[in-house]
Amino acid sequence: MCYMQMVLTLQQRAEIGAQAFANPCIAALTRRYKCHRHSIVHWLEQGKKPHPNYCVAAGRGRKPILSKAERTRVRKLARATKPATKILTRINRNRKCQVSLSTIRQCIKSGRFEVRWLPLTRSKALSDTNKQLRLQFCTANPRPAVNTWVFLDAKFLYLYNDGTPFVHYCWQRMGEELPIQATEHPTVFMFYGAVARGHKSRLYFVPPTPAIGSNRKKNKDNFCSRHFVEMLERMKVEIDDWFPDGRYVIIRDHASQHTSHESKAAIKRMGVHIKEDYPPQSWDLNIIENVWGVLDQNLQGRRPVTNDGWRDAIQHAWDAVSITTINKLVAHVKGRMSDVVTNMGDLPKHSK
Repeated sequence: MCYMQMVLTLQQRAEIGAQAFANPCIAALTRRYKCHRHSIVHWLEQGKKPHPNYCVAAGRGRKPILSKAERTRVRKLARATKPATKILTRINRNRKCQVSLSTIRQCIKSGRFEVRWLPLTRSKALSDTNKQLRLQFCTANPRPAVNTWVFLDAKFLYLYNDGTPFVHYCWQRMGEELPIQATEHPTVFMFYGAVARGHKSRLYFVPPTPAIGSNRKKNKDNFCSRHFVEMLERMKVEIDDWFPDGRYVIIRDHASQHTSHESKAAIKRMGVHIKEDYPPQSWDLNIIENVWGVLDQNLQGRRPVTNDGWRDAIQHAWDAVSITTINKLVAHVKGRMSDVVTNMGDLPKHSK
């Protein structure tokens, strides 16, 4: 039987201790004081002492599952935007006794500073090294042939049904205002797209996107270099149709799947031209970031209830992005590169 009252008052402890030499029924005292039998035994033993001290706590309960160092590490990983499932994998990696996901989540929410699952804002602070690389890139391309550039990128969506359907979430400390709460189990979609002057590719869904017809929140596979290579092989056929003479270069970020040895070998084998000196942290120069923003706007108000419904909604939002918008963005790339030179490699003030 479970009792709600687990903490005894000082008077109740003294009453129990006073019965120590009368051999009382422990079960009866447990029912009377609505506490655990171990507490009754503890205070009876205390009452047998010459000078009983009923101010001493009955005990600290069971030992914590996670050590102090592990709890510190869990909260540190949570503040580094790692989801609870990935934190669980790291903590259990070197443990003989495996902990549960609920233990990790409870640890994240405990402590001096409360953390919750809140919207994630990407940091736009550039390192000095990346500022220098951006400046070198834009200075070395004073008259870039942007009409032959193909802007490629992936979009990663956590889809919720609580009014925030396409916001990235992570564990972080509470702010002064509490934003809309979201569940910890969104439907995960990831897809690639590419744009160029006068062209827009189709969407290429990759893991962990759920398979067509599946009701799972996400695919069992995580995105890796192999998936990127398979996607690029299919996309290359489409891009080759845009530029029959083969005179184009692909602009892509420095994600590990894009720059791994496997990906580099496959890119060389396929004969795909990559702009190798494209600098990291250059979201302002890759216009597909703006195209994703248009896609987000087109998703406003959509509330599908199935994975296939979300897939159709994303596809419709992509189809609604006009070629005119893409052409205007391509035309502005030269001006953006001039701004980078003017700002000595830093981001424009309006984008910070």
